[in-house]
Amino acid sequence: MITEVDQLVIGCRRRDATYHALISHYAAAVYTFLLHMTGRENTDGLFPEIWLRVHNSAGLYKPEGNPVGFIFGIVHETASGYYREAGPGGSELKEAIESLPPEIRTVFLLRHAADIPYKMIGRHIGLPLETVLKRMNAALDALKGPLEQFRA
Repeated sequence: MITEVDQLVIGCRRRDATYHALISHYAAAVYTFLLHMTGRENTDGLFPEIWLRVHNSAGLYKPEGNPVGFIFGIVHETASGYYREAGPGGSELKEAIESLPPEIRTVFLLRHAADIPYKMIGRHIGLPLETVLKRMNAALDALKGPLEQFRA
C-alpha cells in the first residue's frame, strides 16, 4: 500500500506542490539533524542542497519503501561529508555529542534530533534493532556526565 509520504516522495520528481509539501513535512527534522551534525555555520548552506538531492534522487525511490530512510539517507550522506570535528568553545553537551564515534553519534542524533523511531533507524542504516539499541546505550553512557545538568 502506497502511503501519503510515498506519494509526496513520488511527487517530488515533478517539483510541484507535493515537493513543497514533502519539504514542509520534514523541514524541521532535517534542519535539526543537520544542525547537530554540521554546526550552525554549515546548516544553512546544506539545507537547500539536501532538498535538491532529494529531488534529483526521487526517481530512485521505490513506493512502499522507507521514505524516512530515503530522505535521511540523503541527509546523513550529505552531512557526513561536511561534518567538522569539535572545536574549542560551545556547550559541554554539544562537545560530548560531537566527540562520539560517528556510528554512535548518528544513531543518537537520528533518534533525538530527528525523532526517528529505533526500528526506522535500523532500516535506514542497515542494522538490526539490537545493534541500534546497543549504540544508543553507548551514546547515553558516554553522555551521562554532560546530561546530568538537564535532570530536574
